[in-house]
Amino acid sequence: MVDYFTNWIEVEAVTSITTVEVRRFIWRNIITRFGIPCAIIFDNGRQFDTNRLTDYLSNLGCQAQFTAIAHPRPTAKPKQPTSLSSTIYRRNLKMQRENGRTNCNVLWSLRTTEKTATGETPFMLAYGSEAVLLVDVDLHTHRLITFEEELNNVALQEALDLLPSICGDALLREAFYKLRIARLHNHVVRLQPIHVGNLILQRMEAVARAGEHGKLTAKWEGPLKVVSQVCPGTYRLETVGSSPYHETGIVVA
Repeated sequence: MVDYFTNWIEVEAVTSITTVEVRRFIWRNIITRFGIPCAIIFDNGRQFDTNRLTDYLSNLGCQAQFTAIAHPRPTAKPKQPTSLSSTIYRRNLKMQRENGRTNCNVLWSLRTTEKTATGETPFMLAYGSEAVLLVDVDLHTHRLITFEEELNNVALQEALDLLPSICGDALLREAFYKLRIARLHNHVVRLQPIHVGNLILQRMEAVARAGEHGKLTAKWEGPLKVVSQVCPGTYRLETVGSSPYHETGIVVA
């Protein structure tokens, strides 16, 4: 399970994924440690889409949401933290059982690695302070040499008070990061003007017909002929050899 904003990851190896195990995991690893979230997004697995689980979360004031079914497409993006951690966990599960202890190296590295979008580590966004790394312990850094428990406890309380401002700054950096990514993507997009009489293709998702035939739904519909322009970005279309109909969205050629 991954927090949407902080990217804090909680993983637990179980023999079988059942509704009872999911409820126990949510209570022990999420609610008792971080509070009740506003919503939890599950995939469409049978162990998640049950009345027992949704009613349990509803009684706690948490909304259970499910991911939309979409067409998977191979991309050059790196693996998400959930898939990365689950893959490494599966590979190391046998080693963990042989050693008789849980290997937290994977989670520790993901929680203490700075994210490009927010500029902060998940540990900082969750607790308001940076974690002490193992290399700091080996090198006896100034933070460890000058450590005093009472002063440290006071500093931790002050860090929690300043946590909203840290998350607010990280949210702004994330928004600017998304703008830079969108600007970089749109830089290579070539605008194609639409004129009356052109034959175009219409994206099914733009007219709320993406799931008309389930997974077999085509992404594009057409060809459609542009009859007239109602206003900038809105056109009156007709299918070839059929009567015209009005399209209220933006038509992409």
